[in-house]
Amino acid sequence: MERNYSRKTVNDFHRWLLDENSSEDKNNILKEVWDDMSVQKDKNTDYAFNTFLNKVGMEEFAESRKHFRINLWKYVSAAAVISCIISTSITYMLTWDEKDIPMIECYVPKTETREVILPDGSKACLNSGSYILYPEGFKGDIRNIYLVGEAVFNVAKNEEKPFIVHSNKMSVTAIGTKFNVKAYPEDEFLTATLLQGKIKIHTPDMDDCYLSPGQQLKLNKVTLQNELTEVDGELVTSWQRGEIMLNEASWNEICLALENKYDIEIHSFGNYLPEDLYSFTFKKNSEIEDVLDVMKIVIGNFDYKIENNKCNIYWKK
Repeated sequence: MERNYSRKTVNDFHRWLLDENSSEDKNNILKEVWDDMSVQKDKNTDYAFNTFLNKVGMEEFAESRKHFRINLWKYVSAAAVISCIISTSITYMLTWDEKDIPMIECYVPKTETREVILPDGSKACLNSGSYILYPEGFKGDIRNIYLVGEAVFNVAKNEEKPFIVHSNKMSVTAIGTKFNVKAYPEDEFLTATLLQGKIKIHTPDMDDCYLSPGQQLKLNKVTLQNELTEVDGELVTSWQRGEIMLNEASWNEICLALENKYDIEIHSFGNYLPEDLYSFTFKKNSEIEDVLDVMKIVIGNFDYKIENNKCNIYWKK
């Protein structure tokens, strides 16, 4: 399909997508576009997703075609992925002066990480399966960034222009600092961890919270309950070094970490899922089979089979 959308049309679409107003209308429209497509939820779903992006005038992630796999229990349709951005809680919208600035988007495929240099010289290191959207230039009084997934931000200091990362129901504001934000659609929690400097966290249902280095705020997406704890920054950013370091992680958190690291889909079979929390550390070059063998020893009671980028877990209980 040929695309001849002007830059202004694409930018207008992005702004409409990120606008808080009429979210129900946007969801309905995107669903209609998806439902009109004659595609099946099978091995061609990757193609269907890019076809969807093409049809609504967004960039196709050509570089990630080989790696981008949609786990159907997480993304029932492409509209669900777009809805992750629609649902981003935007405290500060782009100002009128920025209305003609092109928007830049970047998606990082599974198994990869990528560093993005932002217009002000700030750096964003994106974890696998992450998406970032930002203006080509920061013109107004605020530097707005929109994130789905996980990234470490090393922010260029500018006291007159706050740097704000928007992720679902949480926004993180920095002036000159380094912090990690984790906001995958599959995650139960939104997590912000301060590595250096100072940040302010805003959510619709709690007072603004200021973090000190080494502190982490976890916000439950459903209950909106939050927990503030002290954490090891080396553990939080282990993904930047290609490692997996999990501390008191749930089964779902473990699966998400493995899926991002190895580009596999994990499916569980049986009437049992572990409710305990587990801690694991795996080096950069660990094979998935070695990781699962260690998990079998620690967690126990399951067998596994890996085939065609899918890992089936068979629980014995």
